[in-house]
Amino acid sequence: MADRLLDSDSVLHTHTVGTLNTSSHSDLKLMGELQLIQDVLNTVCIKNYSLLAIRSHSAGVTQVKAPDLFSFTISGLHDIIKKHGQQSTQLQMAKQLVTDFINKATENFRKLYKDNVVVEVITITPEAGGYVRKVRNYSEDYPAIFNIILWLMIIMFLSFFAVSYGIWNMDPGRDSIIYRMTSTRLKKD
Repeated sequence: MADRLLDSDSVLHTHTVGTLNTSSHSDLKLMGELQLIQDVLNTVCIKNYSLLAIRSHSAGVTQVKAPDLFSFTISGLHDIIKKHGQQSTQLQMAKQLVTDFINKATENFRKLYKDNVVVEVITITPEAGGYVRKVRNYSEDYPAIFNIILWLMIIMFLSFFAVSYGIWNMDPGRDSIIYRMTSTRLKKD
């Protein structure tokens, strides 16, 4: 991404970066994320304008009835906070850069979609300790209990299947006590 930021149409040259430095990993990550978003926006605009030029009488990509959704995540500010601190000038410049970038991207989307856009910016402040997945804690008897329950269920299923199969294929004339008792009574009558 460092090579892409050296191009003349990159975020580094089209926006004011102030004290941010591409030799710092955290600063480079933020500018790289913004550059990636800018490249996506440029690709969408170029494809749309070229389709409009080819089909001058058609509506183009942005006139299709299905809405387009673009979702971007910028996580580089968190790294700048970790490296430079909450009160640093680098963080202030990074916030200004992101704000200017979002405003410019919004204007480009408004031009592209003829003011039919909704832009939503969500900021999340990470917790001090970060996000930690809680680990399941099994007792030392877990494997034994699991095996007992598993094999008991398999045996019960096989028993249920054997009994069901036996009842289904039972000859009611000879095997059932119910039919034996009623058949002798019928002979007496």
